[in-house]
Amino acid sequence: MPHFLWNAKRSFGKTLATYQLAKRLGWKKVLILTFKPAVQSAWEDDLKNHVDFAGWQFISRNGKSYEDADKKKPIICFGSFQDVLGKNEAGRIKLRNEWMHEINWDCIVFDEYHFGEQFHMG
Repeated sequence: MPHFLWNAKRSFGKTLATYQLAKRLGWKKVLILTFKPAVQSAWEDDLKNHVDFAGWQFISRNGKSYEDADKKKPIICFGSFQDVLGKNEAGRIKLRNEWMHEINWDCIVFDEYHFGEQFHMG
């Protein structure tokens, strides 16, 4: 799988640019991970409030679930590294996140990556 670094400065419009890229490339399953969960509202609002993405679905821990999503329509899933990489008492993936690890994502976006520079992709 190719890896890209998009060095988008503040106010660049990375959320809309990411969504437009996903639309143009025909991606239907995009996972957005962040070290700063407070940015969720920006990702969600930009998707829901733009006419180009009518029918796209925003999945998050405290919002719409993947199980309730229409799999025929584009899905944007938002999560924090703290939650997604967290383990249960047995040292395994948290039950609520298992589905996320089973999907073959079209694209995984690491937002606010500088907050976790020590994270390395395998």
